[in-house]
Amino acid sequence: MIEKISSYLSYAFFSEVSEALTLKLNSPLLQKRSGYREVLNRWLQFDLASRLIWQGGEDVYEAGKKDIAKLYEYWLFFQLYELIIQKFNLQIFQTQNYEHLFEVDETGLSLKLKSGKELIIKGETNFESRNLTVRFSYNRTFTGGVKYHLGEPGSITTTLRPDYTLSIWPSSFSENEAEKEEVITHIHFDAKYKIQNLRDQYTENVEEHILNRIDERERKGTFKNIDVLKMHTYKDAIRRTGGAYILYPGSNEKCFKGFHEVLPGLGAFSISPSKYDTGINSLSEFLDKVILHLIDRTTQRERINNVSNQILKEPNLTYGNSLKTIPVHLERQKIDILNTYVLVGYSRSEQHLEWCIKNGIYNFRMNDNVGSLELTKEVVQAKYLLLRESGRDIATKLYRITSKGPKVYSNSKLLELGYDNPSQSEYLVVTIEPCTDWNDLEVSFKDLDEYKNINASIYSKPAIPFVVTLDKILIL
Repeated sequence: MIEKISSYLSYAFFSEVSEALTLKLNSPLLQKRSGYREVLNRWLQFDLASRLIWQGGEDVYEAGKKDIAKLYEYWLFFQLYELIIQKFNLQIFQTQNYEHLFEVDETGLSLKLKSGKELIIKGETNFESRNLTVRFSYNRTFTGGVKYHLGEPGSITTTLRPDYTLSIWPSSFSENEAEKEEVITHIHFDAKYKIQNLRDQYTENVEEHILNRIDERERKGTFKNIDVLKMHTYKDAIRRTGGAYILYPGSNEKCFKGFHEVLPGLGAFSISPSKYDTGINSLSEFLDKVILHLIDRTTQRERINNVSNQILKEPNLTYGNSLKTIPVHLERQKIDILNTYVLVGYSRSEQHLEWCIKNGIYNFRMNDNVGSLELTKEVVQAKYLLLRESGRDIATKLYRITSKGPKVYSNSKLLELGYDNPSQSEYLVVTIEPCTDWNDLEVSFKDLDEYKNINASIYSKPAIPFVVTLDKILIL
């Protein structure tokens, strides 16, 4: 460029032009006359650009080097920036012409974009069925060793810093709440520009034996495997990550789905610097799918996240070998003993117990009567009935509940079935059958917290029923 400008200045014409001492920028001729106006406009743009300080440029051109990979990373930032603003309709950035990417200080006008320095754009989008907040970050750092119970962003292992991170969550949550409640999704992108992509143009900068070794590794798939493994690192180590993808100037694209939906996933997208077609359409279509996925509250990924979040909020119980063995058929059903409920009832006499066994039913009081059964979710979903017997501190009678939930029986219906002197007008009834899964069952029900809570009540009576989880009656 210097040689070309010097050759222009050597023309005889310029020797007759005196040095400019003043510049009348307010001249009507410069501002309005066709030709002059365009020249002034270009000069102002050039003057502004010459004053611009871009520290990130040192990463690319410092000491005469040409770090094409770093330049590709910077170029990708603007490609993703434009794409995300468009996809999420972030109007606040659409009219700014990159204004927020610049800052003015004592050194002048500077561009904030620099490798290793985080740069963020953030906004809210009101989609038809869900409002989402989006945060696009360049070089966001995820601190290592972050514990799950803290509900903070970070990595399970070491500190990681993807090139670009797209974080999306429902706008009804703050960002901190979204992390804590497992409703935020991070999607990471890493720029990969390999030296072999430019080996034909730059063979003079690399020794031949080095190029041969690179080609050999490439044929073995080493580079590709390393890149994919790094995406695995992001996905598996950074908490609440939905996907991690390579961006590179190539020809092959591939997306791997973790299960049945677009997220979680891994993959690679080809985006090449070009004046006409960068190939970013594939990534654009991918983001369309991601948006449709995230505004759908019924996706399997979101349901799994919600359930796992609820489970992980529970206290950590470690029974070890202290529980009775689970029968094979229950093991194959993958029964969750911490979410399998047991109704604990009361048998007032031997005759009452025989009546229950004969008819295959057990009755509870209902309405507002003392000792009535409260229809909670746990009661309705109960799979077993444990009967306490009058005068005994150990319960041994366990039955399997076969009805889908309690039914209402009138006292006349119970009389027909031979029930002795029903005192209530209506009862809740469950159908039962003998359970032989644990023949040697002995439950000290008075040690259960649920029993103690009832016993502390002023309405305490032996017949008051309660609910426990299956694990509590299987303790050895």
